[in-house]
This record gives sequence, C-alpha cells and structure tokens, in this order.
Amino acid sequence: MNPFQKLQETLAALLITKQIVGNFSEILGPTIISWAKVYLLKRNNNLTQDNKSSEKLSQVETESEKPRYESSFDDYLEMFIQVGRWFPNFNTGQQILFVIFMEHIFLSIKFIIDRAIPDVPGWVQLASAKERYTRNRALKGLEKLMQTARLKGQVRKKVDAVRSRLVERRIGTVVEEEGDQRGAEGESGSASGRCKLE
Repeated sequence: MNPFQKLQETLAALLITKQIVGNFSEILGPTIISWAKVYLLKRNNNLTQDNKSSEKLSQVETESEKPRYESSFDDYLEMFIQVGRWFPNFNTGQQILFVIFMEHIFLSIKFIIDRAIPDVPGWVQLASAKERYTRNRALKGLEKLMQTARLKGQVRKKVDAVRSRLVERRIGTVVEEEGDQRGAEGESGSASGRCKLE
C-alpha cells in the first residue's frame, strides 16, 4: 500500500469520525440535556401539585430549560469553516465574500417566507373581523338608543313646556272669568244697592 494512500485513508477516517462526533455533540448533547431538564421539571412539578390533576408544562417553562443562545458569531464561524471545507481553493477574502453572499441569500429567503406566511392566521383575522362587526353594530344600536332617549327627553321637555303654558292660560282664563264674575256680581250688587237706595 502506498504511504500517501494510507495517509489519505487515515485523514479521511479522522475527518469523517470527527465530523460525526462533532455533529452528535452539537446536536444530540444539548437535546438530551434539555429533555432531561424538562423531565426533571415535570417530575418536580407533579410532586408539588396535588395528584388530582397533572398539568402540562407551558411552552415558557419548557423553553426556559433549553440552553441559552449566546450570539450568531458561532453560527457565522461554523458557516465560515464549512465554506472553507467546500472551497479549499478560495483565499480568505473570497471566503468572506462568499459568506456575505450566502448570508444575503438566506436573508432574502427569510424575507420571502416572512411575506408569504401571514403573521396572523386567516381564521384569527376572520374571528377578529366578526368581533369588530358585532361591536360596531352594538355601538350603533347604543347610539340609536341614546339618540332616541335624547329625543324622548326633548319631546318630554316640549310637552312639559306646552302643558305649563296651557295650565298658565287656563289659570289666566279662570282668573279672568272669576274677575269677570266678581265684576259682574259687583255691578249687580251695586245696582241692587242703588235700587235699595232709591
């Protein structure tokens, strides 16, 4: 066996096994640790609660047990290393330009997906539109009711004003009639007094 061929096989075996071990340690390690933490949290949660009901953990509690995301620097470094493996003939400047180009491609894809998928699902938009419509109809009905009440109040005031005028007129006519009757009685009384005097 040629020593260069042996060296090539040894390097290939080392790189492949290192890649596999690295992927497992980067992916499975944190995942298994996260599952273990969630399991322990569920177990502790069940022990502290009554045995009557076992509630499911909320998404916030589950995500709080996951490892913290520090920054995107490690992601860019990993991408830079992988691009370097893909294109070993690129110099450092070309690799950086390629990484920037790929970043823009990924951001463009993210933007397209963001525009294609709405932030609010259609059924939520429909439900909120129905709720707005119902609320607006209720407000319009309330406004009509209030307007009717205002009109009734205005009509009531006008009716009361007309009644008070009628009552004043009646009182005035009654007073005038009484005055006329007294005057007539007074004239008749003075005429009868004249008659008696004569």
